[in-house]
Amino acid sequence: MSGIYIHIPFCKSKCLYCNFFSVTNMNNVEKYFDTLILEINQRRNELLSEKVKTIYIGGGTPSCVDIKYIEKICSELARHIDFNEIEEFTIECNPDDVNENYVPEIKRLGINRVSFGVQTFNDDVLKVMNRRHSSSQIRKAVELSKNAGIENISVDLIYGFPSIEWNNWKNDVEEFLKLDVDHLSSYCLQYEKGSRIWKNLESGKITPKSDEVCNEEYDYLTARMRESGYEHYEISNFARNGKYSQHNSAYWFGIKYFGYGAAAHSYDGESRYWNSSSLAGYFAQFKKQKFESEAEKLSDKDKFNEFIMLGLRTMWGVDENKLSLFPERFVKNFIREVEVKIKFGEIVKKNNSFVIPEDKMIISDKIISDLFVD
Repeated sequence: MSGIYIHIPFCKSKCLYCNFFSVTNMNNVEKYFDTLILEINQRRNELLSEKVKTIYIGGGTPSCVDIKYIEKICSELARHIDFNEIEEFTIECNPDDVNENYVPEIKRLGINRVSFGVQTFNDDVLKVMNRRHSSSQIRKAVELSKNAGIENISVDLIYGFPSIEWNNWKNDVEEFLKLDVDHLSSYCLQYEKGSRIWKNLESGKITPKSDEVCNEEYDYLTARMRESGYEHYEISNFARNGKYSQHNSAYWFGIKYFGYGAAAHSYDGESRYWNSSSLAGYFAQFKKQKFESEAEKLSDKDKFNEFIMLGLRTMWGVDENKLSLFPERFVKNFIREVEVKIKFGEIVKKNNSFVIPEDKMIISDKIISDLFVD
C-alpha cells in the first residue's frame, strides 16, 4: 500500500513562523494546477504499479484555492488509481476558508478527513502569528465539518511560542478538548532560518522560551491528553477511537509514498526524490516529456538509522523481529546500546518491541541519536 501527497503552495498570507515552501501571489494558480496534472500523468506508471491507500493534500493552504482545482486533481488521479481503495483522504484547511458550501463540496470529492491549522485559540496571539482566522471561526469550521458528515478531524496546536503565556497554553489545550475531535498534532515552535520569526529572533525583537518552559508545556499537554482518553501514538500526535493519521503513519513505517507539486518528496523504498522548490523551477521541470527529479539513494546505514528513528518516535516502537532485515553489525550495535538505555529507563521492551516511555519522549532526540550507526 502507498500514499499520495499533493502540495498546494498558495497562501493568502505568510505566517510568522512558516518556512515551508509557499507563495502569496495567486497569479500562477491556473498554471500550477495544469502542471500538477501534467506531472501526475508523466508519473502514472508509479501509480499503476501500486495500491494507494491514502491521499493527503497539504500546503501552503489548499483551502484558499477554488474547489474546482481540487476537483481537477481528483479527476486526474481517478484515471490512475482506484478511489474505492482509498481509506483516508485528507485536506489541510484554514478555518476561515470553511463555510456551509465548502465542506459538502470536498466531501463530494471523496475527502473524508480535514486537518485544521489552528495553532492557538488566543485571538491576540493569532494576530501576532499572522494567522487569518479567529477562535470563533475555529469552532464554526469544526461544527460545519461535523454537520456535513466529516467526523475525522485533526487540529494543529503550537507550544513554546513566546506570546503564549502559561495560562494561555492551558486554555489552548482545554479549548481543543471542547471541540470533541479525535486527533491532535502539536509541535514545539521551531525558529527556522528564513522565516520571519527567525529574523525577529536575530534582531532581538523576541526572546525564545527556555527548554525548561517548553518541556513543561509539553508535559502538561501529554498529561491532559492521556486523562482525556487520547493515545500518545507519536511524539507530536495524539488520537482517540483509533483515528491515527494513516497517511503520516505510512511515513513512520517506511511505506512508499509519491509526492506531487513543487517541493514535494517521494520515497520508493530505495531512494528519496523531490521536485524543485520554486514555481519557476517546477514549471520548467515538467515541460519535458520525461519525469526527472533530484534524488538520493539510501545506503544500508541510512535505511537502518531511519528505521530506528521512525519506529522510536511512535508508541509501536522498533519491532525486534524486523531487525533481521538489516546487516548483522548494525543490529549488534543497536542491541548493545539499547540494553544500556533499558537500564536507565530510557527504553522499555513491550511485546518484542523497543519503545521510548512517554515520560522520556521529551528527550527522544538524544535517545534516538545514541542508537544510530555511525
